[in-house]
Formats: sequence, structure tokens, C-alpha cells
Amino acid sequence: MKFAGAQAERFAGKPADNVWAALVFGEDEGVVSDTARQLTDTWKIDAADIQTFEDDAVRKDPSGFYDALEARALLGGERAIRVRTRGDKISVILLRAITDGDNDPGRFGARLIILADGLAKRSKLRTTIEVARNAAALHVFSDETGDVESLVKSELARDDLEIEPAALALMSRNLPGHRTLARREIEKVALYGRGLNRPINTRDIRQLTAGDVEQALNDLVSSALSGQLDAAMTEFDKLDATGTSPISVLRALQREFVRMQDAHALSRSGGDVGMKLRPPVWKSDWPAFQKRLQKWPMKRLTAALSRIYDTELLAKSSGPAAPAALRSLVRNLSVAAR
Repeated sequence: MKFAGAQAERFAGKPADNVWAALVFGEDEGVVSDTARQLTDTWKIDAADIQTFEDDAVRKDPSGFYDALEARALLGGERAIRVRTRGDKISVILLRAITDGDNDPGRFGARLIILADGLAKRSKLRTTIEVARNAAALHVFSDETGDVESLVKSELARDDLEIEPAALALMSRNLPGHRTLARREIEKVALYGRGLNRPINTRDIRQLTAGDVEQALNDLVSSALSGQLDAAMTEFDKLDATGTSPISVLRALQREFVRMQDAHALSRSGGDVGMKLRPPVWKSDWPAFQKRLQKWPMKRLTAALSRIYDTELLAKSSGPAAPAALRSLVRNLSVAAR
């Protein structure tokens, strides 16, 4: 069985009765971990009954891994084995267990959850589990804006905290694209909000959240589209080091290219084009923006957007290749602008 995106997360909340094993994979390890945790919560497995194996431990002692799968809880109840793997290094061992579970559903005393980064479509681990009868492959993606807002609200609600709509929108825009890093920022805001006795507002968020990520995104886009190759690659490295999702960078590029398309279309009607755009271009920023427009006529914008969409598709379908593809895209855009 295979599920992707929202379907995968819904499945984690209500897995099919016959499924005893799941592969959870994607480029955002925070989303992968959260989805795996949702599975163990749904299966009502306590943290004390979850045994974790790394790649090397399974490779060096496959018998020990099998013994752990077959062992049953002394007092009954559910157990789980978590395996964190990178690529297909131990796929032969894992897939033998999946096949055994298909052929003999009652063989194992523990459920199996495999966590992995992005896997290529031809990955043996992925393709075999996708067609297994009693196992599921869950392909999860980085959060969209609406997902981030829901995450913020739900996490703050745990501490009975409220946040104003404008503050929620600002915080969601500023959060790092990687869910694990985003959770750290949310925890910081939650800690600040305890004892406020009022909803969290935009002023609070500006003081607390990691606005340097948004600034780095803006600087990368501006540098790349202005042809400043070295500056663009410096900002790219900053974002990569903080774990910012490639999807977040691609979305920032998409938004700016669409805004530039809108600017070309609005220029025919005259008036203050900058203030008609969303978000607006202030008068102090208009000269630099206008220079970029001259470098990117409508035909080139359309072609570049097509490249961005192709890179996003690659990022969603082949996680490990995403950073290299994105780096190449930023470099090519910078050279094209220059």
C-alpha cells in the first residue's frame, strides 16, 4: 500500500487493521518523525515499549533485529521496533521481514516502523513496501502555509495559549521550513506566552521568532534575480545550514517571479505599480526592483517559473537530490540574471 501527503498523515491517524509495518519517508525529518509518532500513538504503544535500531545495528546483527521483532510483551499489549535507515543499505534485511509478515501475519510480536529520508521512486525499499499486502509506504512532505498555522495553533493550545490572527500569519511566515526547527521556535513562543494573560500579538512574535530565516530567503531571492551569484550562494548556504526546507526556498522564488509577472502586466496601466503589487514594493525599494524587471522580461519569467516548478517536483519525489538540484537552480538563475 502507498499513501502520499495528506493521505499519508490521515493513514497514520487511522491505519488499516491488517497493517503491521510502515515505511515513513520524506525530506523533512521533522514531519517523518511526527508521522511515525502518530502511528505509535494510534497503535497505543508506550514509549517504553518502542525499541530503536540504527542502520549499523541491523546490519551487524540481523538476528538480534529479528529476535526483537518476534519477541512479545510479557504483560501483553503492543510493542514497536523503529529503524532509522538511510537509503537501501539494509533493505535486504528489512524487506525479508516485510515478506515474512505478508506470508505469516501472526509471526511477529512487534510492529515495525521504518524511517527514511527522501527515497527515489526506484528504491527497492520503497517499491517493495508499496505493493506489500500488510505494510504501508507513507511519503510525507514539508509543511504548506496552512499546515504550519495548524501546527502553531495546536501546539500553543496545549498550554491554553491564544494567538491573534495577524500574529499567527506572521509567525507562520517566519518559521523555518523544517518542522523540527519550527517546533523549537513554537516552544520558545509558548514559554514566553505563559503568564501573559492575553493573546500573543505581532509585537511579541517580532521579538521572539527567527526572522533571520525570512530575511535570508529575501536576500537569496533578491541576489539571485539581480545576478549577484556569490551573495546568492552565501544566503543559500545559510539556509541550508539551518535546515530550511528546499520547498520553502522554491516557494519564495515562485512568489517573487509571480510578483514580477504581475508588475509587467500592471505597467501597461500606469500609476504607482509598486503599491499595486502584493506584497507591495515601497518607493525606496522600487529602483532595485525595476532593475530586476529589466533583466527579467515576461518570456524569461515564464521559462524560469517552469524550471522552478520542475525543481519542486523533483524535491517532492526525490528528497536526497533536492538540495543539489536547488543549488544548481539558484546558480543558474543568478548567471541568467547576470
